Amino acid sequence: GTQTNVGSFPANMALSPDAKWIAVTDTGYRQQLSILSAQDGHLVAQLPFNPAAGNRNDGASLYFGLAFAPSSGKRNDIATLYVSRGPEDKVSVFNLDAEGKLSPAARTLDDPSGVTDATQKPVSNFIAGLALDSKGARLFAVHNETSAYTGQKGSVSIIDVAGNRVLGRVQTAAFPYAVAAVTIGESMDKKVYVSSERDGVVSVLDVADPANAHMVR
Repeated sequence: GTQTNVGSFPANMALSPDAKWIAVTDTGYRQQLSILSAQDGHLVAQLPFNPAAGNRNDGASLYFGLAFAPSSGKRNDIATLYVSRGPEDKVSVFNLDAEGKLSPAARTLDDPSGVTDATQKPVSNFIAGLALDSKGARLFAVHNETSAYTGQKGSVSIIDVAGNRVLGRVQTAAFPYAVAAVTIGESMDKKVYVSSERDGVVSVLDVADPANAHMVR
């Protein structure tokens, strides 16, 4: 079959709301955010996140999280794509036009952990999976970081997209990775499901009230 170069260690894909484009993110050495045609898989757009001059500590990172905002339903709508930046504790926002071209939006979402290690160095949340509520107003950002500094637990932030502020945070099983938000039915915008790499479980979160979000099981 035909192969398309999307960088090192492709980790996740997300289909655009109009089903025309596929976003791909990497976690390897050659990190790139790629847009492919859903029809035939050819490369349409690509943004590199490679460390400058091979420096692995310059802070340019991608990770697992990808999430498209819900479509407005308008013809030739500009799609909004959220991309996790892993150890940088932020989520980049991109616009994807009707031709599959990517451009940075004029905002970035911040999700600092507020936790420090024994030397007072900040401990990263290491943002992994991303999901949005039914209106695209709240972003659920998974924190893969699990250590003694986090009580050997992971967590999920609930972020107000318009205001770039964390509305709430809920603890999960260790090393959470992927997340799925319920956007239809009775549990719409009330429940979120989060997988755990280490514990082999799926945590069920009640997020109806972000300030009092909690794990149901």
